[in-house]
Amino acid sequence: MIEAEGLRQNAPAVGLYLRDTLEAIAKDEPRISAVRACGLYAAADFADPATGEPDGATAIRVVNGPARPPRPDQRDRPGRQLLKIRPPLPFARPHVDRLAEALTDTLAHPLTTPHGAGSATQPAPDPPCPSAPQALPP
Repeated sequence: MIEAEGLRQNAPAVGLYLRDTLEAIAKDEPRISAVRACGLYAAADFADPATGEPDGATAIRVVNGPARPPRPDQRDRPGRQLLKIRPPLPFARPHVDRLAEALTDTLAHPLTTPHGAGSATQPAPDPPCPSAPQALPP
């Protein structure tokens, strides 16, 4: 199925499109302090533009959507300033476009949770992404 549907070739191509799309959003959105990606895995770091401090409240709001308040277990934990994107292999360009639209729409609404409700420490840097897809074992 993976070979028949071209999923091995899809992942790097869509992963680059996902990274480029997130970086384009970050250029216009000062709350996104960094974008990282490796294949289909991606992350956006959120920080307070005024202080540079991690902004978990914004990340949690992006994950939950503007209408839902954060759950108690989503506050004040390390790494909560990240939006982690780990889609399935069939993830395609239209899915990236829908994700980008939802992200920009959510960030366009005012933050409804108290500032700093999800603040956390900076995560350790990610290991480097291999430049070429790794061969699957037989």
